[in-house]
Formats: sequence, C-alpha cells, structure tokens
Amino acid sequence: MGPYRESRLKSLVTSGHEGKLVLCFTHFDDLEGAANLPNVAARKNHLMASVDNAIATIGKSLGRSAENALKRVLPDRTVFVARIQQMIKPAARFTRNELEKLVAALAATGDTAITSDRHTALRRCEPYSLYPEGNSGV
Repeated sequence: MGPYRESRLKSLVTSGHEGKLVLCFTHFDDLEGAANLPNVAARKNHLMASVDNAIATIGKSLGRSAENALKRVLPDRTVFVARIQQMIKPAARFTRNELEKLVAALAATGDTAITSDRHTALRRCEPYSLYPEGNSGV
C-alpha cells in the first residue's frame, strides 16, 4: 500500500468511520510476482502483509487504538476478486464467494463510502443476493 492509500485509511480512522471500511482487491488474478506465490492463500497473505504494514504505520502516528480499530474490522471486510471485468462463470467459485462476502460486508456497514483512485461516493447499501430468486449460482 502506498502513502496515498495509507492516508485514506488514516482519514477513516481519525473521522471515526473505520467501521464503514471494506477492502476489495480487484484483479487478484493479475497480482504482480504471482509466480512466486503458489496458491490463493500465499497471494492473500502477500497482499495482507502490505495492509498490515500500512496499519502499523497508522498505529505509530495515531496510536495503538487506531491500529486496533483497523485490525478488528478488516478480517471480515477484506475480499479478493478475479476477472470481474468479464461475465462470472458458475465455476468461478472463489470469486462468487468473495462477491457474496463483499455484499454482506457492505450491507453490514449501512451507509458506505465507496472509494477508488478516481472518486469517492456515498451510497446506501441494502442487503441483496447476487443471484436471482431460487438460483444459488451453483
């Protein structure tokens, strides 16, 4: 995580909105250095080590409570998706499961600041399913 993203995390904590944070790593399939990371768990650990470093930096500047607040919310609110720019195939169970986790995390936060490198928008997130009624996506 670069300093730009660290500053966003820091801003969330200082304003008391860390409970609204959801991290979504897109292009999980195109992770740089993936040749050295043999499986999904290794790739997740690689990305989360970067997040942990950013959180530790925030902890040094804002204190232990800020660091602990981020560490408390992120395990259930971090998702990794791959190939979502294309139609998601039924066999893509990893991405489908992660998208379900994303929907649940967004619904749990209520009003959610959705942030990308280009813009920030405030949206009301209501619970819904990724699949039409009666279809579990399997």
